Amino acid sequence: MKIRNLALTLTFISSLAAGSMSAQAEENIMVQLDGQPITFDAAPYIKNDRTLVPMRTIFEKLGATVEWDNATQTVTGKKGDTVIKLTIGSNTALVNNEPVELDVAAELHKDTGNRTMVPLRFVAESLDTEVNWDDATQTVEIRSFAYKETLTYWNDEFGNVIQKKEDAERPEEVLFQKYRYTGENVNRFRAIHYTRRYLQSIQTQVTVELKTEGVYENGKVTGKYFIRMIDTSNQVSFAETDGTYEKTVEAKTFEELKIDPAVIQEVMKYEGSR
Repeated sequence: MKIRNLALTLTFISSLAAGSMSAQAEENIMVQLDGQPITFDAAPYIKNDRTLVPMRTIFEKLGATVEWDNATQTVTGKKGDTVIKLTIGSNTALVNNEPVELDVAAELHKDTGNRTMVPLRFVAESLDTEVNWDDATQTVEIRSFAYKETLTYWNDEFGNVIQKKEDAERPEEVLFQKYRYTGENVNRFRAIHYTRRYLQSIQTQVTVELKTEGVYENGKVTGKYFIRMIDTSNQVSFAETDGTYEKTVEAKTFEELKIDPAVIQEVMKYEGSR
């Protein structure tokens, strides 16, 4: 009996210690915006590998207004033309009325006095910033843009970029951004390309997302691309691939840099192989 009681006592002490360590790890999570720490009135914590933070602080620090509808338990954040809606307990958020599936829902966290906690990465990326996680220091690093330029292109059915929408066989918009991070002097770019295809092999309509990003320096672009296919009927991603590239471009300056048609054609090759 004494041995059993001792075992139960040790188990109880271990569980207390584990809980204490977990709480400590949560309290030690830091969040930085352009290298400056963000102070929250409740400690960030991790759930399902996602960092949750108090809603009002993160929205306002990123330049958005925030409203709370108690009747529907919904958070609404607004910045420029972007409107984000998160409902407590729902894994589906809305960005400009388009549904986005979340790995973890917004929630009222009892350990923080029932504060509304929201997934940091989703909010920050929806407000056009970049988010990185430093595991060594348990730090979430958010980087904003000092400036950004958006250009719009279309490509024909062969993936060739053309500049007149009315000339497109199958108009497909490509969002092309050129930017520098605050505090940096590095010429970066990002292109996001969405297109819809009917894949005969699986007899279903899919959305193909191609995201490329990289750095321009001395007439060369280096970077990486990420491609995924999403079943339009249920918004489930079922095929993904990524890679890196390095190319010499004709642009003599960063201002002259345009989207690279060869990178856009990667999505055509990928589709054709399925």
